[in-house]
Amino acid sequence: MITANLTLERSSVTSLDPAYLPVWPAMKARKSLFFTFAIARLAHTALQAYLSKVRQPSTLQRYAPYLLAGLTFSFGLLISGMADPTKVLRFLTISDLPTFDPSLAMVVLSGVVPNAVHWLTMEKGKTRLSWEKWAVPSRQDIDWRLIIGSALFGIGWGLAGVCPGPAIVGAGGLIPGLLRGDAVAEVGTKILGFLGAMVTGMVLVKAV
Repeated sequence: MITANLTLERSSVTSLDPAYLPVWPAMKARKSLFFTFAIARLAHTALQAYLSKVRQPSTLQRYAPYLLAGLTFSFGLLISGMADPTKVLRFLTISDLPTFDPSLAMVVLSGVVPNAVHWLTMEKGKTRLSWEKWAVPSRQDIDWRLIIGSALFGIGWGLAGVCPGPAIVGAGGLIPGLLRGDAVAEVGTKILGFLGAMVTGMVLVKAV
């Protein structure tokens, strides 16, 4: 938030109209969203039930549930606006009230809170598929690598308006825009720039 507000004058976010009134999708769109998620959920449940009976699943079968979960997660990012760098920056730049967009707070209420409740109530160590392993980081100390890494993550998010998940989804979304001939240079520069910095950081972190 500090980074986004300090760089506010150099961002196009100030040219947007206020976003205080909720905008609801049309009834047809809401029905489509409901059925899309319902089908994805049923497909995921059926796939897990099938794979739990397979003794030696292939590599594709092993990755299928995670690909489906990733697709559902991508839908959530697109619908919530998390994949839109401009919307994220409008949420972070609270110092500019005329263009401040508080709607991303709903991501916390509808995503993070249920996930936290599920984490607290689930049976730890139990896996659904035979090849899965329960792996949770056990370290609880705070060292210089964690502090510097968190700071770099925050600065990158405040500058570009994207984090790893939305950046990957946004990069995929650039392709239809390019095919249609849309102007995607501004958004594309932020997303591809973030992805480049992220990959570079993943490579360099092994050296430190």
